[in-house]
Amino acid sequence: MDEKLFLADAMLGKLARWIRICGFDTCYADSTMSDTDILDKVEKSGRILITRDRELSMRSACSFLIRSDISDDQLLEFFRKYSPQPSKFFTRCTVCNGKLDPVKPPYDDLAVPESVAERGLEVYVCRNCHKIYWDGTHRKSIENKLRSLMEIIQNENH
Repeated sequence: MDEKLFLADAMLGKLARWIRICGFDTCYADSTMSDTDILDKVEKSGRILITRDRELSMRSACSFLIRSDISDDQLLEFFRKYSPQPSKFFTRCTVCNGKLDPVKPPYDDLAVPESVAERGLEVYVCRNCHKIYWDGTHRKSIENKLRSLMEIIQNENH
């Protein structure tokens, strides 16, 4: 199965971060990009435009219009169309969309917080921006949120 590539417009920065957490390759078109630039990037890169802008959506053959302005509902809309795979969760950087590589202790020259190092947790480093992530309580709460949203979708389909 071909991996779907996405480009979220400036209205959907928070959604873009959540989609990245789910492992989807998602670029972000910030407010400095014009609609024409966004459409050009979508066409040249083969990405699917994710937008709340109805007019912009109609100008692209490859777009997905998000209707809600509530972040959890936006993620549900996305999940209804593009099923997340839990095995891909936490494989992309939420900041730059780069892939994450696992690093086990010792952490060598990484700026890992002392509390993480003391517990010997596995950390993940972004290949692009070198941001460091680790398995902490925040990750558990994110997983719980994603699984509960996936459960809503599953219940809708039964």
